[in-house]
Amino acid sequence: MSATWLPGCHDPGRTVVRDDLGIPTRDFAMDPSQDLMVLFKGGGGDVGLPVMVVFPGTLELHIRTISTNQTHPEARVPVLCTPVMYPITSGFVQIVDDVVGMMYCVDPARPRITIWNWKTGNRVVDRSSDSLPPGTWDFNFIHSRALFVTTGNGGGSLELFTFTCDRADTDANGNANSDSDSDTPTPTQLQPHHTTPTSTLTHAATLHLPPIRKSVRVLSISSHTGPFLAGCPPDKPFVASNEERIHVLTIQYVHLPTLDGPRTRPRVCVFVHNRALEGYVDRGVASATMGAGEATTGMVVPWREWGRVHTRMLPHVGRFQWLRYVHGQRVVMLLPTSEADKSTLQVLDFNVRSALDDNEDEDDVGADADADHTDEGTGREKNEKNKDDADPSLRKTTLKRVTYPIRIAMPHIFVDVVETGLPYREARRDVRGDYSGVMIDDERLVGLKYPAFLTQDMKEIDVFTM
Repeated sequence: MSATWLPGCHDPGRTVVRDDLGIPTRDFAMDPSQDLMVLFKGGGGDVGLPVMVVFPGTLELHIRTISTNQTHPEARVPVLCTPVMYPITSGFVQIVDDVVGMMYCVDPARPRITIWNWKTGNRVVDRSSDSLPPGTWDFNFIHSRALFVTTGNGGGSLELFTFTCDRADTDANGNANSDSDSDTPTPTQLQPHHTTPTSTLTHAATLHLPPIRKSVRVLSISSHTGPFLAGCPPDKPFVASNEERIHVLTIQYVHLPTLDGPRTRPRVCVFVHNRALEGYVDRGVASATMGAGEATTGMVVPWREWGRVHTRMLPHVGRFQWLRYVHGQRVVMLLPTSEADKSTLQVLDFNVRSALDDNEDEDDVGADADADHTDEGTGREKNEKNKDDADPSLRKTTLKRVTYPIRIAMPHIFVDVVETGLPYREARRDVRGDYSGVMIDDERLVGLKYPAFLTQDMKEIDVFTM
């Protein structure tokens, strides 16, 4: 594994290469602010099985440091485990503060969600497909004690849940750490560690997506957001707040053949702010607390009551081969272009107020219309740009501010016209290069020229400043 800290305004950059992680790795997740790396052990090993498939037995997550590849000093148990009865064909790991969650699918395509406290080693939540909402497709954390799953049942929905989890400074009984919680794992602790789940998922709310016609089915609803950080990395003056983030839902519908027309599979992107989800979690929990007895389900919110204000729906025209296309409240998309050696980058920034202030600049007031910004430069820098970029379109960024609602009419898919109004800014620019995907962080864009599932080394990436 090669971990590279890319050069920035105050950091020259560095690279750490691990020639041998010690285990066949199917996937991994990181939190640089905690020097934390979680390795999802795959197949392979000494028997020559495919590393991309985890075979029946035990699922293992190894808790390491990025800097040393050794067991993390705050992890009481170095290997988190859960038994699996069928081969795992896909799985993704997420870290939020002191919990690590994983959604994985076992044949025949049955999703399961397991959450651990990586510091204590306790398995907090373990839900099989029988205990998840029908049609569950994907999941994401809202914060370290709440999550949502996407479901394709009916017209599709977001199902919001909460769970409880003791922090590392208390055990499951609320007692302080004992002497057994030493920083140095004992031989027993070094073995795979199985625990009984200590919590369950409590349903807080159902947020319905737009109603669809009877001849339409939801084929998939994937969800993606930027990485969570437990704190500010030592080399950063500040980072984006975990609460101020955008979730991107990519929804694919299938319109079955009818007398109205042929079969189609349109896709849309729905952008929803994390604070909206947090608000519905809080309202759902408060509603359950005030109600009589124990509620088995949370509040149900139709699309017309939440979608118009809290989301923005756009036709899906980008290409997503790689993840990490979301950071904080910004999303980068790779738009199709007719020229093989050129790509169009689009950045959507949802850190925008819905109404104009008196303090905003005059140029900003009229920004609902397109505005162009062209790189100028001086002296040698300008000459080099003109020489390298003979095409003037490669030096122009188009800016747009969208604070008005947009109506999407897809009568063969939706029952009604879908109107959404979450405000955003858009920056669009043509660049030289044919990319398979683009990633984003707080100060740069990263263009990748290699396919996501390649069988060779990645030789180079292109880095753009924002």
